Amino acid sequence: MADVERDGDRPALWSAIWTTATFVAALLFGARSVGVIADLRGSGRSYSSGSTGAALATMFAGLAAIVAGCIHRWTQRSGALGVLAAALGVTWLAAEWIGWSDGPAWVRSVAMIVAPLSIPVVVHLLAVIPNGRIIRRLDRIFVTAAYGGAVVFSFALAAVRDPFRDRYCWRNCTENSLLVHSAPNTARALITVALGASSATTLVAGALAIGRLRVMPRRRRRQLLPLTVPAVAVAWASAGYAAALVADPDEGGANHSIFVGITVARAAALMAVAAGLMINAARVIRMRHSIGRLATELGEAPPPGSLKAALARSLGDDQLDVAYWSPERNAYLDQNGQTVQLQPGPSQTITPIARSGQRIAVVVHDRNLAATTDLEGAIGSASRLAVDNERLRAETLAQLADLRASLARIVDTSDGTRRRLERDLHDGAQQRLLVLLLELRLAHLDAKAVGNDHLSERLSVADELTMRALLELRDLAHGIYPAILSESGLGPALASFADVAPLRVELVDVPTARLTDEAEAVAYLTVTAASARAERRASTSLVATFGSGPGGLSIDIVDDGSGRADDELDHLRDRLGAIGATLDLDDSRVRAVIPCV
Repeated sequence: MADVERDGDRPALWSAIWTTATFVAALLFGARSVGVIADLRGSGRSYSSGSTGAALATMFAGLAAIVAGCIHRWTQRSGALGVLAAALGVTWLAAEWIGWSDGPAWVRSVAMIVAPLSIPVVVHLLAVIPNGRIIRRLDRIFVTAAYGGAVVFSFALAAVRDPFRDRYCWRNCTENSLLVHSAPNTARALITVALGASSATTLVAGALAIGRLRVMPRRRRRQLLPLTVPAVAVAWASAGYAAALVADPDEGGANHSIFVGITVARAAALMAVAAGLMINAARVIRMRHSIGRLATELGEAPPPGSLKAALARSLGDDQLDVAYWSPERNAYLDQNGQTVQLQPGPSQTITPIARSGQRIAVVVHDRNLAATTDLEGAIGSASRLAVDNERLRAETLAQLADLRASLARIVDTSDGTRRRLERDLHDGAQQRLLVLLLELRLAHLDAKAVGNDHLSERLSVADELTMRALLELRDLAHGIYPAILSESGLGPALASFADVAPLRVELVDVPTARLTDEAEAVAYLTVTAASARAERRASTSLVATFGSGPGGLSIDIVDDGSGRADDELDHLRDRLGAIGATLDLDDSRVRAVIPCV
């Protein structure tokens, strides 16, 4: 296993070595560019040659982009922002190497190929903000086309441009080491087409970046403004520079100061990009520090249900969500034990959290965090224990919800059975007893009419017994489930109960609107059970007050009994608990809160 892990680390090791070597080369290139710019002073072959301010701006812009790109890349786990910034600094300084008359001809020729690549690099940089990678297929096609066009143009121009025959020659007017065939008209046509394409490409890339920024959440937009706005400024300044070259190819002529001004503006925007990268790198460092504190916090037995809030606070992601894997349900649960479907948004990704090789949770978060933070690695063993505890809590809540749902179904089935029994007794046995009672009374009248006193007396006794059986059956049916409750609602049913109750029952603010069947049944049962309890306590009256609140329907029942309450109403408590209702008791008071949805 150790050998496998070492083998798995080799690609990452070689990537780190390659990245470090590339950035060292870029830094050396930037340092050498300082000498090149110094050599150009007074040569007239560069915008920085006649202005100390322009020279300083050009030098610091390129160096700042390279250094900031290196630092940003080393603070990231992945992503191309830092690499592209350093590449932008290199292509920016390459333009100065073109006019280095004291340098080797092949160096100036290579610089002529490298410098135009600044346009696709800017387009690429705008496309990878904010996630460090290209997400949309259209952006990928756009960036690929920009690189392809720039490479084709650079090599085609190098093959046909003869500096000696170029009347607008300015920077490199001595020798082109890559010249294959001198074609001045073709070279000028290539330059004009390339400048027009560059202007359009950078304008569109900047507009797309602004559009992506506008649809982002406000907090994320504030984080990206220091990087996106300067990058767009670089792109649009490059578009202005290309348009100015098309209008006036003689950039070293009478309008030279205009080009110097554009160059200084581009340099300022590039330095702002470097500053934005440094701000982003500092934010990543602070975020990792917060995650370090988070690991400590989660390792110290955090309050139940606090993981999601702690992660969102530490990572600065308001849209972050956590789901816990339940092997029993083969599904993910939220912190309340509810089954959830993982549906990350277009700017989100999923990071799994495992413990002892078993997945315990996933974190749905901003895709950019994957490029800046090793979230899975940052949650250490103690934190994973806290995550596992959260998962167990979610599973327990899910089991509790299942139990409550099961009890609710049992109660609903029981109530349905009671209603059916009441209807069967009312429509069956009670109706037959009524018919029997009518027949007995008719027979009693006939026996009395013919003077059969013995038969009349026996029929009178049968009439009385039948009437008593009918009343007892009616009371039994009413006790099973009062028909008036399902037909007319809670108010009429309680009023009917108050009329026959063994003690005085006062009803206050009984709801007039119909509630759910289970809520009405449980409310009715609460009042009747409290009345029976009050009767056992030698009460003569009780007052049932109804109210509504965030928890649902509340019933507060107070009696005037003086005896000790020895009945905890366990059957009522079980019935209420089955639908998520609560029951509180003391000697003279019964209080219930019943959810009505």
